[in-house]
Amino acid sequence: MDWDAFFKGMIAEEHAAYAKYEAAAAQTSDKKLKELLEQFRYEESVHADLLEREYAKWKQQQAR
Repeated sequence: MDWDAFFKGMIAEEHAAYAKYEAAAAQTSDKKLKELLEQFRYEESVHADLLEREYAKWKQQQAR
């Protein structure tokens, strides 16, 4: 497996999910649904940040 491509793809998917939740939240007037979508959006940003950090660590280890 091409792990470099895998991690890059997963990071891109997290960013895409963030954008989808953001767009969905902007389209609803239902307060509870908006809060839920905004929570999911936040969680995607956490996932993306975690993947980016761990990917960077992995890349550094591969360079050794």
